[in-house]
Amino acid sequence: MTPAPTYRRSRELADRLLEYRSAITRQQADEHFGPHALDACLANGSVARILPAIYVHADLLAAPDVRVRAASKWAEPHGALSGEAALWGWGVLKRPPEIITVQLPPKHHLERPRWIRVIRPDAPLTVHTHGRLTLVGQAEAAAQAWAEAHPRDRIGLVVEAVHRGTITASDIAQAATQRRRLRGRGKLHEVLGLLDGGVTSFLEYVARNQVFPARQFPELRWQHEVEAMGRTRYIDAADPVTRLALEFDGGATHTKAEDRLADHERDAALISIGYTPVHFTFDELMYSQDWCRQVYRDARNAQLARLNS
Repeated sequence: MTPAPTYRRSRELADRLLEYRSAITRQQADEHFGPHALDACLANGSVARILPAIYVHADLLAAPDVRVRAASKWAEPHGALSGEAALWGWGVLKRPPEIITVQLPPKHHLERPRWIRVIRPDAPLTVHTHGRLTLVGQAEAAAQAWAEAHPRDRIGLVVEAVHRGTITASDIAQAATQRRRLRGRGKLHEVLGLLDGGVTSFLEYVARNQVFPARQFPELRWQHEVEAMGRTRYIDAADPVTRLALEFDGGATHTKAEDRLADHERDAALISIGYTPVHFTFDELMYSQDWCRQVYRDARNAQLARLNS
């Protein structure tokens, strides 16, 4: 029978791992909960070994966020999280990846499961600590995320890294130059060039690069700055001649009631200075690009006809 103090401490250990969705080493468990608490948890099945000498709550063994935290501890003190896992750790991505990338120094080998990917780039490893995670910098993480992501996801990852993080497109370009081998390097630099030009979202990238390219729509001004109802506002794409304001509505940011209210307020502000808002949804920009172009052309022709009448 487990002694009462050990039983209490083992419950505290299991509850803490569950509440904070965290990982713990044996040394940490012994220091904070006593020398027998972890063994008691392992015996009763409330805690399980996820990596060598690293433990999590048994109910969270397959949880991606818990696996990221465990992988961070597993890599210490010689390695760090990289790629999408590091971007999640920095708060750039909303969801942790299923496959977790860890950067280790050359010739440093550790036992690992299939859900951990190990890389050993040529560039020196610069380690940061953020949110109790050990990870590479945001620029290095973004360059690695580009290399490991599916081609359809790469652009969104890099745009989010610049838009939501504290790095610039130039920072990512610099990190990419330190990698002798980087999948899709040419396309990455093309995207980074557009980001330096002011693109602020993946949807704007699609609109600017695929739907309304400059060679066909030279009249459009991207992230056009105007003053309306006492505030500086930026129109996603504006035609100053016809006073059309093209707005690109991403599904993740235009579904809540407060977001819709903000959109209505924004439309009213633009109308007050003579602009006509024209909204395009994510699905329209992604899957009905010819239709989007025709809607804009028809609206522009109608505005021009009014101006010339």
